[in-house]
Amino acid sequence: MKLARIGAFFAGKIISSNLTEVTDFACKICKRILEYNKGGLVSKNVSKKRFDYLISSYKYYGIIRKLILDFKFEDKKYLYKFLSSKLILLIKQYMNNNNIDSVVYVPISFRRYYERGYNQSYILAKEISNNIGVPLLKYGIIKVKHNERQSELAHEHRYNNTKNAFRANRLYDYKDKTILLVDDIYTTGNTVNECSRVLKESGVKKIVVATVAIA
Repeated sequence: MKLARIGAFFAGKIISSNLTEVTDFACKICKRILEYNKGGLVSKNVSKKRFDYLISSYKYYGIIRKLILDFKFEDKKYLYKFLSSKLILLIKQYMNNNNIDSVVYVPISFRRYYERGYNQSYILAKEISNNIGVPLLKYGIIKVKHNERQSELAHEHRYNNTKNAFRANRLYDYKDKTILLVDDIYTTGNTVNECSRVLKESGVKKIVVATVAIA
């Protein structure tokens, strides 16, 4: 399915912007109703985490889950525009009253990059950066340890899997900056929390995490 057909595929009426309500979409090809929890603004101050604020646009469910998995593992990079479009609007809404200095993204290891051929979080972050007018710091965070995929681990093992897996790039001045940290999915928060830890230890004042979906 080409990018030009995404709009046709998701032809339907938005019933509600509430995250917990259901929105129906009909496929124009088979007329089948597709249901998933429509993304609303998930924006909140976060306690007991290294980051300060969380923005996410969709519930990780149904067709959104399938699209993210296709984007991430099936080389369907063209999906980045659709997947980031709602998130960009929510970030701009946040920026009406808040400043963001730079955009960074969750890195992957060289081994994972070699297997996949791209970093989906970088692709999303680049699109977000271009649309909100905030510079993207390429390699702002560096992956220093190859670990198991978080999605393949039980929740209780995910913290140790990400511990000490990242470091902030010393080429950038992070002192007193507000950073937008981009990833595709928020599940337990361990990955973005560990990235946030190294950013805060490098002098970052505030971290806003932005993900396409939240599990």
